Amino acid sequence: MTSAAGDGATAPAAPGGSPARTPDSATSDASDAPDAPDAPDASDASGLGTSGKRAAVVTAASHLYALHGSYETSVQAVADEAGITRAALVHLAPTKQALLDLVLTTLVTEADAEPWARHLTTRPRWRTAADAVPVCEATVPSHPAHAFMTDRPATARRGLTTHLAELGVPDAARAADWVVAVGLGVMIAWLYDPEGVDPDTALDPATILAAHTPARGAEARATSR
Repeated sequence: MTSAAGDGATAPAAPGGSPARTPDSATSDASDAPDAPDAPDASDASGLGTSGKRAAVVTAASHLYALHGSYETSVQAVADEAGITRAALVHLAPTKQALLDLVLTTLVTEADAEPWARHLTTRPRWRTAADAVPVCEATVPSHPAHAFMTDRPATARRGLTTHLAELGVPDAARAADWVVAVGLGVMIAWLYDPEGVDPDTALDPATILAAHTPARGAEARATSR
């Protein structure tokens, strides 16, 4: 499995002024990634229809993004991982930007169908890493997914603000900011320490409500005594 960047991608400067890794520094050794997540099945997708190939491409690209980031993942590497030709991949995603858009849109659609950042233990760690790595990469304004990733938590905050207000949380907007921040932090912390971090407990709705609703917080504290 390779991860050469290629495809004309140019990595921007990393946050804080330190130089970002350039495409020439890409490595094909997956062992360079700390605690590399389990790889998905690399079954041959050459005989699948369009929807099957799209799913194989999203899975392959997600796994490579999790290991190497989007800058250092080439179109050819994704095609090889998915078991299809480069031409077949280009038919689905004509450019590297289109491939990134396809993957991120798919991941967000999947995430919207489940409690955000909860139940992480029920899916492969590479899948969660595929979510977290672009989030971290895209803090750089020149990253092609910067606008997408900026809008994602903003959309989540708006929805959470409405939901928490309906539940009677006094400062729903502030509570929503807290939930989004904790959700991102828990997701990343769980990748580093899956044994020590329990996302279901950290993001339990009852815990969140107790933290931001005075009456429920007092009740929770009284119960714990």
